[in-house]
Amino acid sequence: DTALNPLPMSFTDVKPSDWYYSSIAYMWQHNLMKGVSETQFAPYRTTSRAMIWTILARMHNVPTDPTADGLWYEKGMLWDMEQGVSDGSSPLQDITLEQLAVMLWRNAGRPEGGSLDRFSDAADVSSYAVSAMQWAVERGILQGNSGYLNPKANATRAATAAMITRYASSI
Repeated sequence: DTALNPLPMSFTDVKPSDWYYSSIAYMWQHNLMKGVSETQFAPYRTTSRAMIWTILARMHNVPTDPTADGLWYEKGMLWDMEQGVSDGSSPLQDITLEQLAVMLWRNAGRPEGGSLDRFSDAADVSSYAVSAMQWAVERGILQGNSGYLNPKANATRAATAAMITRYASSI
């Protein structure tokens, strides 16, 4: 296991009363996500595919320091490709909630899931993502919002932190 980050969070845009506070604290303590600056986490900014590759690699203690040519996400991308988690395409593209669920599901070994029936927009889930979304809902990784999954919505940094924190506690 990686050593926990001993430093307190210094993000002025993440407050203890925020719904995502404990998830961001978990990501910070476990060295899985950093801020966009020393004082800003930017919880409502989108998350790229490359950020997810990097986070998943870090969860498996894979060093993700930049390569000599400066590609910050290359080591995470290569690891995720080797594991069958991602095809390595479109690194800087924003990731959707269903795409994030698929990467977590693949990382978990493609386990069986439950039902999406309680969500009004279950039919909006892309066919390639149905099994992953069923699993993510059943495990509590993806909880939806007011009866909606919003599968095609971009995953914010706060939503990413929440989903990955829930994923980490479910494995």
